[in-house]
Amino acid sequence: MEIFLVRHTEVAIESGICYGQSEVYLRPSYLTDIRKVTDRLPDDFDAFYSSPSARCQQLASKLNTTQIILDKRLMELNFGAWEMKRWSEIPEDELGPWTKDFVNHRPAGGEGYYALELRISTFIKDLLKSGHKKVVIVTHGGPIRHFIKYVLKIPSENIYKIQIEPGQIVRLKISDDKSTDTLISIS
Repeated sequence: MEIFLVRHTEVAIESGICYGQSEVYLRPSYLTDIRKVTDRLPDDFDAFYSSPSARCQQLASKLNTTQIILDKRLMELNFGAWEMKRWSEIPEDELGPWTKDFVNHRPAGGEGYYALELRISTFIKDLLKSGHKKVVIVTHGGPIRHFIKYVLKIPSENIYKIQIEPGQIVRLKISDDKSTDTLISIS
């Protein structure tokens, strides 16, 4: 199966804000931004998925005018009490341990990395059972990093070394037996 993972384009909030699962919208210029995305997506996909987050649905509705399958498992990490705070305002005694070991620490009232990993791994297993040959998925940086981790079998603690910019597309190939799993491109 070939998968095109699209990270939503830039959001309409100030840089430096932790927004995880908070409802934020794309910046007003998103219609211009998506032209860069549209040219890099296939026309012949079998299914089109999206995170139910407003920013992803906003982009997905412009990329695909037919059926969009919303799936909560594609949502970003829930940062709990940190949501909509400046990263610089999060107390060091909370942020420090998470920054050093996000795999084993979670934000206060938020979701741990393993919960995200489990959501995405379950989604991938279900996707492989679907019989689709080519899919497009509009989602967030965290879930996209886990798809890459799944394919490349890299340690969880290394996923934030992968930069996924707004509007980037990651193209993967995955199979049931994992023998042909490949990271084709990041563009």
